[in-house]
Amino acid sequence: MRHAWVSRVGMVALVGILVLAGNPYTAIAGKPVPPPPPTVPRVVDANNVVVGQVVGTTGQLLSQIFTPSPYNAVVALNISAPSIVVQVTSTRILGNAELLFTNSSCTGQPYFRLYDVSFPYKLFSLVGVGNGTLYVPQAGSASVAIATPYKLLFTGTCAPMAGSGQDSTGVIADPISDLSTQFTPPYRFVYP
Repeated sequence: MRHAWVSRVGMVALVGILVLAGNPYTAIAGKPVPPPPPTVPRVVDANNVVVGQVVGTTGQLLSQIFTPSPYNAVVALNISAPSIVVQVTSTRILGNAELLFTNSSCTGQPYFRLYDVSFPYKLFSLVGVGNGTLYVPQAGSASVAIATPYKLLFTGTCAPMAGSGQDSTGVIADPISDLSTQFTPPYRFVYP
């Protein structure tokens, strides 16, 4: 009997000590211990706002393909939207598809090429970035013929689009986020 009583008193004392000590992240002085730094590479903007975690890199441009070194970070974008993967350079956020327009200033309603939308082997959602806005193909959008298409290149310049009739058929692009209000260039890679 006496042994059971000592065990209960000992257990109550141990629980009391644990309650007084707090959680395991409490320092001796009672101040919280900060969590460890993130261990994943990420891209941040000029204000140290996390643009996203790095999930990969792109190679250099095709004209420089024989120099195998990272060119752009591929990040899982840190916005309140479905999971989206974009490319980030030091000055821009890029989608994985170019946007089409009906005018030479690449303003107004953007479109995705029908070919890009209907390509069956995509792992990531199709996204485009134009004038600081992130776009996705409009769900259920019918294809639209664009008589004189212009495309917004990844460099940010607007250029006439030459090519087959398939290239000039588009699907309406819907805006989902104004990235220019969320992130401020320049962007930089940080680890950890």
